[in-house]
Amino acid sequence: MVAALPLGFGAGAIDTSLNDYVAIHFKVHHMNWLHAFWGVGATLGPMIMGVILNHDSSWRNGYLIIGGIQFLLVIILFLSLPLWRQNEKAISHESGETASSLRTLLKQRGVFFSLLSFLFYVGVEGTIFLWGSSYLIEVKSFTIATASFILSIFFASLTVGRLVSGFITFWLSNHKLLVFSEIALLMGILIVAFGTGSVLYGGFILIGLGCAAIFPTMIHETPSRFGAKDSRTIMGFQVASGYVGITALPPLLGLLFQHFSMNLFPFFLIVFTLILLGATIVIDKPRKVKNL
Repeated sequence: MVAALPLGFGAGAIDTSLNDYVAIHFKVHHMNWLHAFWGVGATLGPMIMGVILNHDSSWRNGYLIIGGIQFLLVIILFLSLPLWRQNEKAISHESGETASSLRTLLKQRGVFFSLLSFLFYVGVEGTIFLWGSSYLIEVKSFTIATASFILSIFFASLTVGRLVSGFITFWLSNHKLLVFSEIALLMGILIVAFGTGSVLYGGFILIGLGCAAIFPTMIHETPSRFGAKDSRTIMGFQVASGYVGITALPPLLGLLFQHFSMNLFPFFLIVFTLILLGATIVIDKPRKVKNL
């Protein structure tokens, strides 16, 4: 339990720093591809552990392998520090601005709705991760194996969707990509709520494709929405808000499902997605008016 603290602090620092660096120095398609490879890593981790356990080896050996990979990344990052510092100096020299105070930052137009977006989007992801298969088993009467397979299709479509979204960004603006993705997510949830049988495969695929571009695009929009000088601080709050969403919302919903009904699963997903869509429109509306 004690070791989980630096594990969490390290993961949060990596999320914030890497996302901020890519958001400032690269394009939105790079951000989508970056998060697509998160999906690859999220798939490989359990696979490595599964191979270890299937060979009657200790789970500790799996952790040692993952830890070894992380250590190699540390070496690579350490050796590449001069390149990172060179770009950081360039951006600092160009901006010539000091970061805003915390109070000013949180009062900035759109920041609250941005945090709300991350809270409920990651809450949607976490709810699907945790309760998707249970919903398919209890409400839609699928077997455990089929429900697990359908959920794995969701993960696959999420990863593939982020790869494809990287190319879509050459034609669509970030705002349009976010709105279209959130509408696709909403349609997928409605199919899961009212569909039966094989239709549910398509529903979860559409949910995965809808989710694909949302998180990386919201991250990449941070410097454009709130300014490069404050982006790292705001991004830290955004990532933290996402962690609150995945930590608090799925367990809370689990209690509601237990005391009422698993049929509430798609209802809450719809509510969360509508809040996400509304927050996206509110955040970008002032910028659209200003551009006019």
